Amino acid sequence: TTTLSSCEAEFIALKEAIKEQLYLIEIYKQLNIDKFLQKEETTKFYLFSNS
Repeated sequence: TTTLSSCEAEFIALKEAIKEQLYLIEIYKQLNIDKFLQKEETTKFYLFSNS
């Protein structure tokens, strides 16, 4: 039925979002961003630049 198909699609989307979040957490840990930012108080981490 359509309802079951929609529910299944939502479940799969949630599962993929969780996998992506876990992947990003691992990258964050590997980069040691916390330690990098604590080395110098004036250090800033920019994901995007306004140039």
